[in-house]
Amino acid sequence: MNQEPAGLPVLEWVRRGDWTSVNTYFARKSPSTADEFAARALLRTLEDRSVAAGTSALADWRRACALQPDNLMYAVNLTQALLDEGEAREALDVALALRALAPRSCLVLEKLALALTAHDRWEEAGAVAQHACALAKAEGLKWSARVQAVWDDLATAWWRPVHLGALTLRLPEASDLPFLADCFRDADFMRRYHRFQGSEPADLRRFLWRAKRPPHEVRRRDWLVQGPQGRPLGLAALVDMDFGNSRAELLVGLPGVPRNLSLGLQATLAAMQFGFERLGLAKLVSHVYADNLEAQANTLHLGFVQEGLLRAHIQTSAGPVNLYVNGLLRDEYAAHPKLRKMLARWRYRAPLHKESADLLR
Repeated sequence: MNQEPAGLPVLEWVRRGDWTSVNTYFARKSPSTADEFAARALLRTLEDRSVAAGTSALADWRRACALQPDNLMYAVNLTQALLDEGEAREALDVALALRALAPRSCLVLEKLALALTAHDRWEEAGAVAQHACALAKAEGLKWSARVQAVWDDLATAWWRPVHLGALTLRLPEASDLPFLADCFRDADFMRRYHRFQGSEPADLRRFLWRAKRPPHEVRRRDWLVQGPQGRPLGLAALVDMDFGNSRAELLVGLPGVPRNLSLGLQATLAAMQFGFERLGLAKLVSHVYADNLEAQANTLHLGFVQEGLLRAHIQTSAGPVNLYVNGLLRDEYAAHPKLRKMLARWRYRAPLHKESADLLR
């Protein structure tokens, strides 16, 4: 251990990163001051990531805040410890109280935004995060990679419906479970849409939970395609998101919708618009089963380029199936005259059902 002057405050060792000294100190002495409880909480958090250590760290932050109730940094760390331990309700209460005391503190706003996301209050979290980012930019501060990933998700407003033409792509709700079950049990539809999606109740619950989580967390975005008067028509998704390589796979399926209508085209363009314009992806991929020739022709019609054929790539009860691999780059999407024309025609058309109209007010 480094030789430290007698009486050196334990937080000085913390500031120096001398965790050996901190550990030795608490091996022979229990904390009694706010600073000591805070130091031990940090030690437990950094040196032991177990659940028991997290619970102990939370208890130490509670004691530190009780001894120094006006210490902003201790309260900020208490909020994070509460979030780490799944105490979302108390974390939000603490964060809201902190904002009342320090409304322009980037750290306070960060914890408030994170607490709001823990309650799935995405719209409020997005507004708080936007305020925090503006303050941080003015002060020259940078976020950690973990927090920045949350901000990136919030900036896309992924939870908001996507409107195009007569359609709305929205997050599925529990009330949609009967429709989802019908889709997933329709073998002919799922053969074209997603052959490996299960239809058991547990599969439905997992699908619904995943659809309400941020794209960076679950690496996909699932929508229910809603038509005029709010009637569900089908499904759309961006799956297998690879943010490192800025790409995702596009899926769209509208069971029972006549193919001569433009609704399938509108749903596809809406999902493409979200991927390129909201997520900022560089590429969308479309995998089409080779026995679905109409879907392959429609994919190429939308500007996708056939990049390959994976032979006998999918094994089915009827035998091996080939798979077309198609790709569309963001620059191609932006410059494609036919896509631009269709988007211009549909983008600003008022939705036909009341729910969408209310959302746009």
